[in-house]
Amino acid sequence: MDEASHAISSSRTPEAYARAADSAFERAAAQAGEITREFRVGPAVMRLRFAGPALVEPLTRALAPATPGSRPDFTICCWDSRSTSTPMPSPYWPPTAYGPKGHIAGFNTPTLHTAYQPGVNTLHLFDRTSNIGHYWMADAARMPSWHRGFPMRDLIHWWSRDFPLQMMHGGAVGFVDGGVLLAGKSGAGKSTTALACLDSDLLFASDDYVLVDTAQPYVHGLYSTAKLEPTNLGRFPALAGKISNADHFSTQKPLLYVREHFPSKVSTGFPIRAIFLPRVTGERATRLRDASAADSLTAVAATTVAQLEGHSREAFAKIATFVQRVPSFWLETGTDLPQIARVIGDYLRSVR
Repeated sequence: MDEASHAISSSRTPEAYARAADSAFERAAAQAGEITREFRVGPAVMRLRFAGPALVEPLTRALAPATPGSRPDFTICCWDSRSTSTPMPSPYWPPTAYGPKGHIAGFNTPTLHTAYQPGVNTLHLFDRTSNIGHYWMADAARMPSWHRGFPMRDLIHWWSRDFPLQMMHGGAVGFVDGGVLLAGKSGAGKSTTALACLDSDLLFASDDYVLVDTAQPYVHGLYSTAKLEPTNLGRFPALAGKISNADHFSTQKPLLYVREHFPSKVSTGFPIRAIFLPRVTGERATRLRDASAADSLTAVAATTVAQLEGHSREAFAKIATFVQRVPSFWLETGTDLPQIARVIGDYLRSVR
């Protein structure tokens, strides 16, 4: 977005900008051709309308297709300007409107949400009245791999506001009849724990972001991806040849599309029996120790609220309700990777 084109007028409302974005997408689709796909988002179906093919692979590779013929619950229009030769409407807001996490002052209302990420040059917009959103990029070729790992995260977060569903920063592993949510800040050991379970009888739902039904409680796996610190990849030599972004380790975490390489290990979801808070001890053995609901609230809410744009109060309230409904444990992870999966599996079998 060219700052020279910024303009604002009392007649240029958030709703008017959303309609201008709708029209721009239709022009882009007419120019580049439309491609439509449906995907599972927990209990719902998300329809993606693409103007041309440029964003199809990067935005869908991590997602699970919906059953053919499924009726969509909400729709996201996905397009970039470079491949479609169609510009996004010039902003109706001034350069001073941009805030933390891409928030645009004055362009977020009770029913309309707008955020712009300058580093990625991406605009997200969602109209809760029509259940139609936009995912726009200036140039699809410039999408970083971390963005591919959890596509449309904020858009799904905005859509789920009126339901007991909450996007949460965390992983999940378990059995069909129950599993655990893995929570904690980056570097706590969530990814190591989740990937250590690929060689066990446990199923993998996610290592980074999940959609949790806080009323059940139940975890829905959205993104079949996993990310590791480059220095930690050596602990999983069997994964080295499966990393999708091996040529970008200097600037991005290694990204693994788990469903592509371990399809039988990927779960779409299961009931949550406990919250496990990994922490690295440096010892060989892995142990469980009691944790409090307050420990889990801190671990889940701190990073979730910090990373997702908008609805912070509602998100915190949902997470607070959720952590009171299941027990919490510190998972003190050891250097013996198979033991991590055994400890988790033994716990889940004990609570059946």
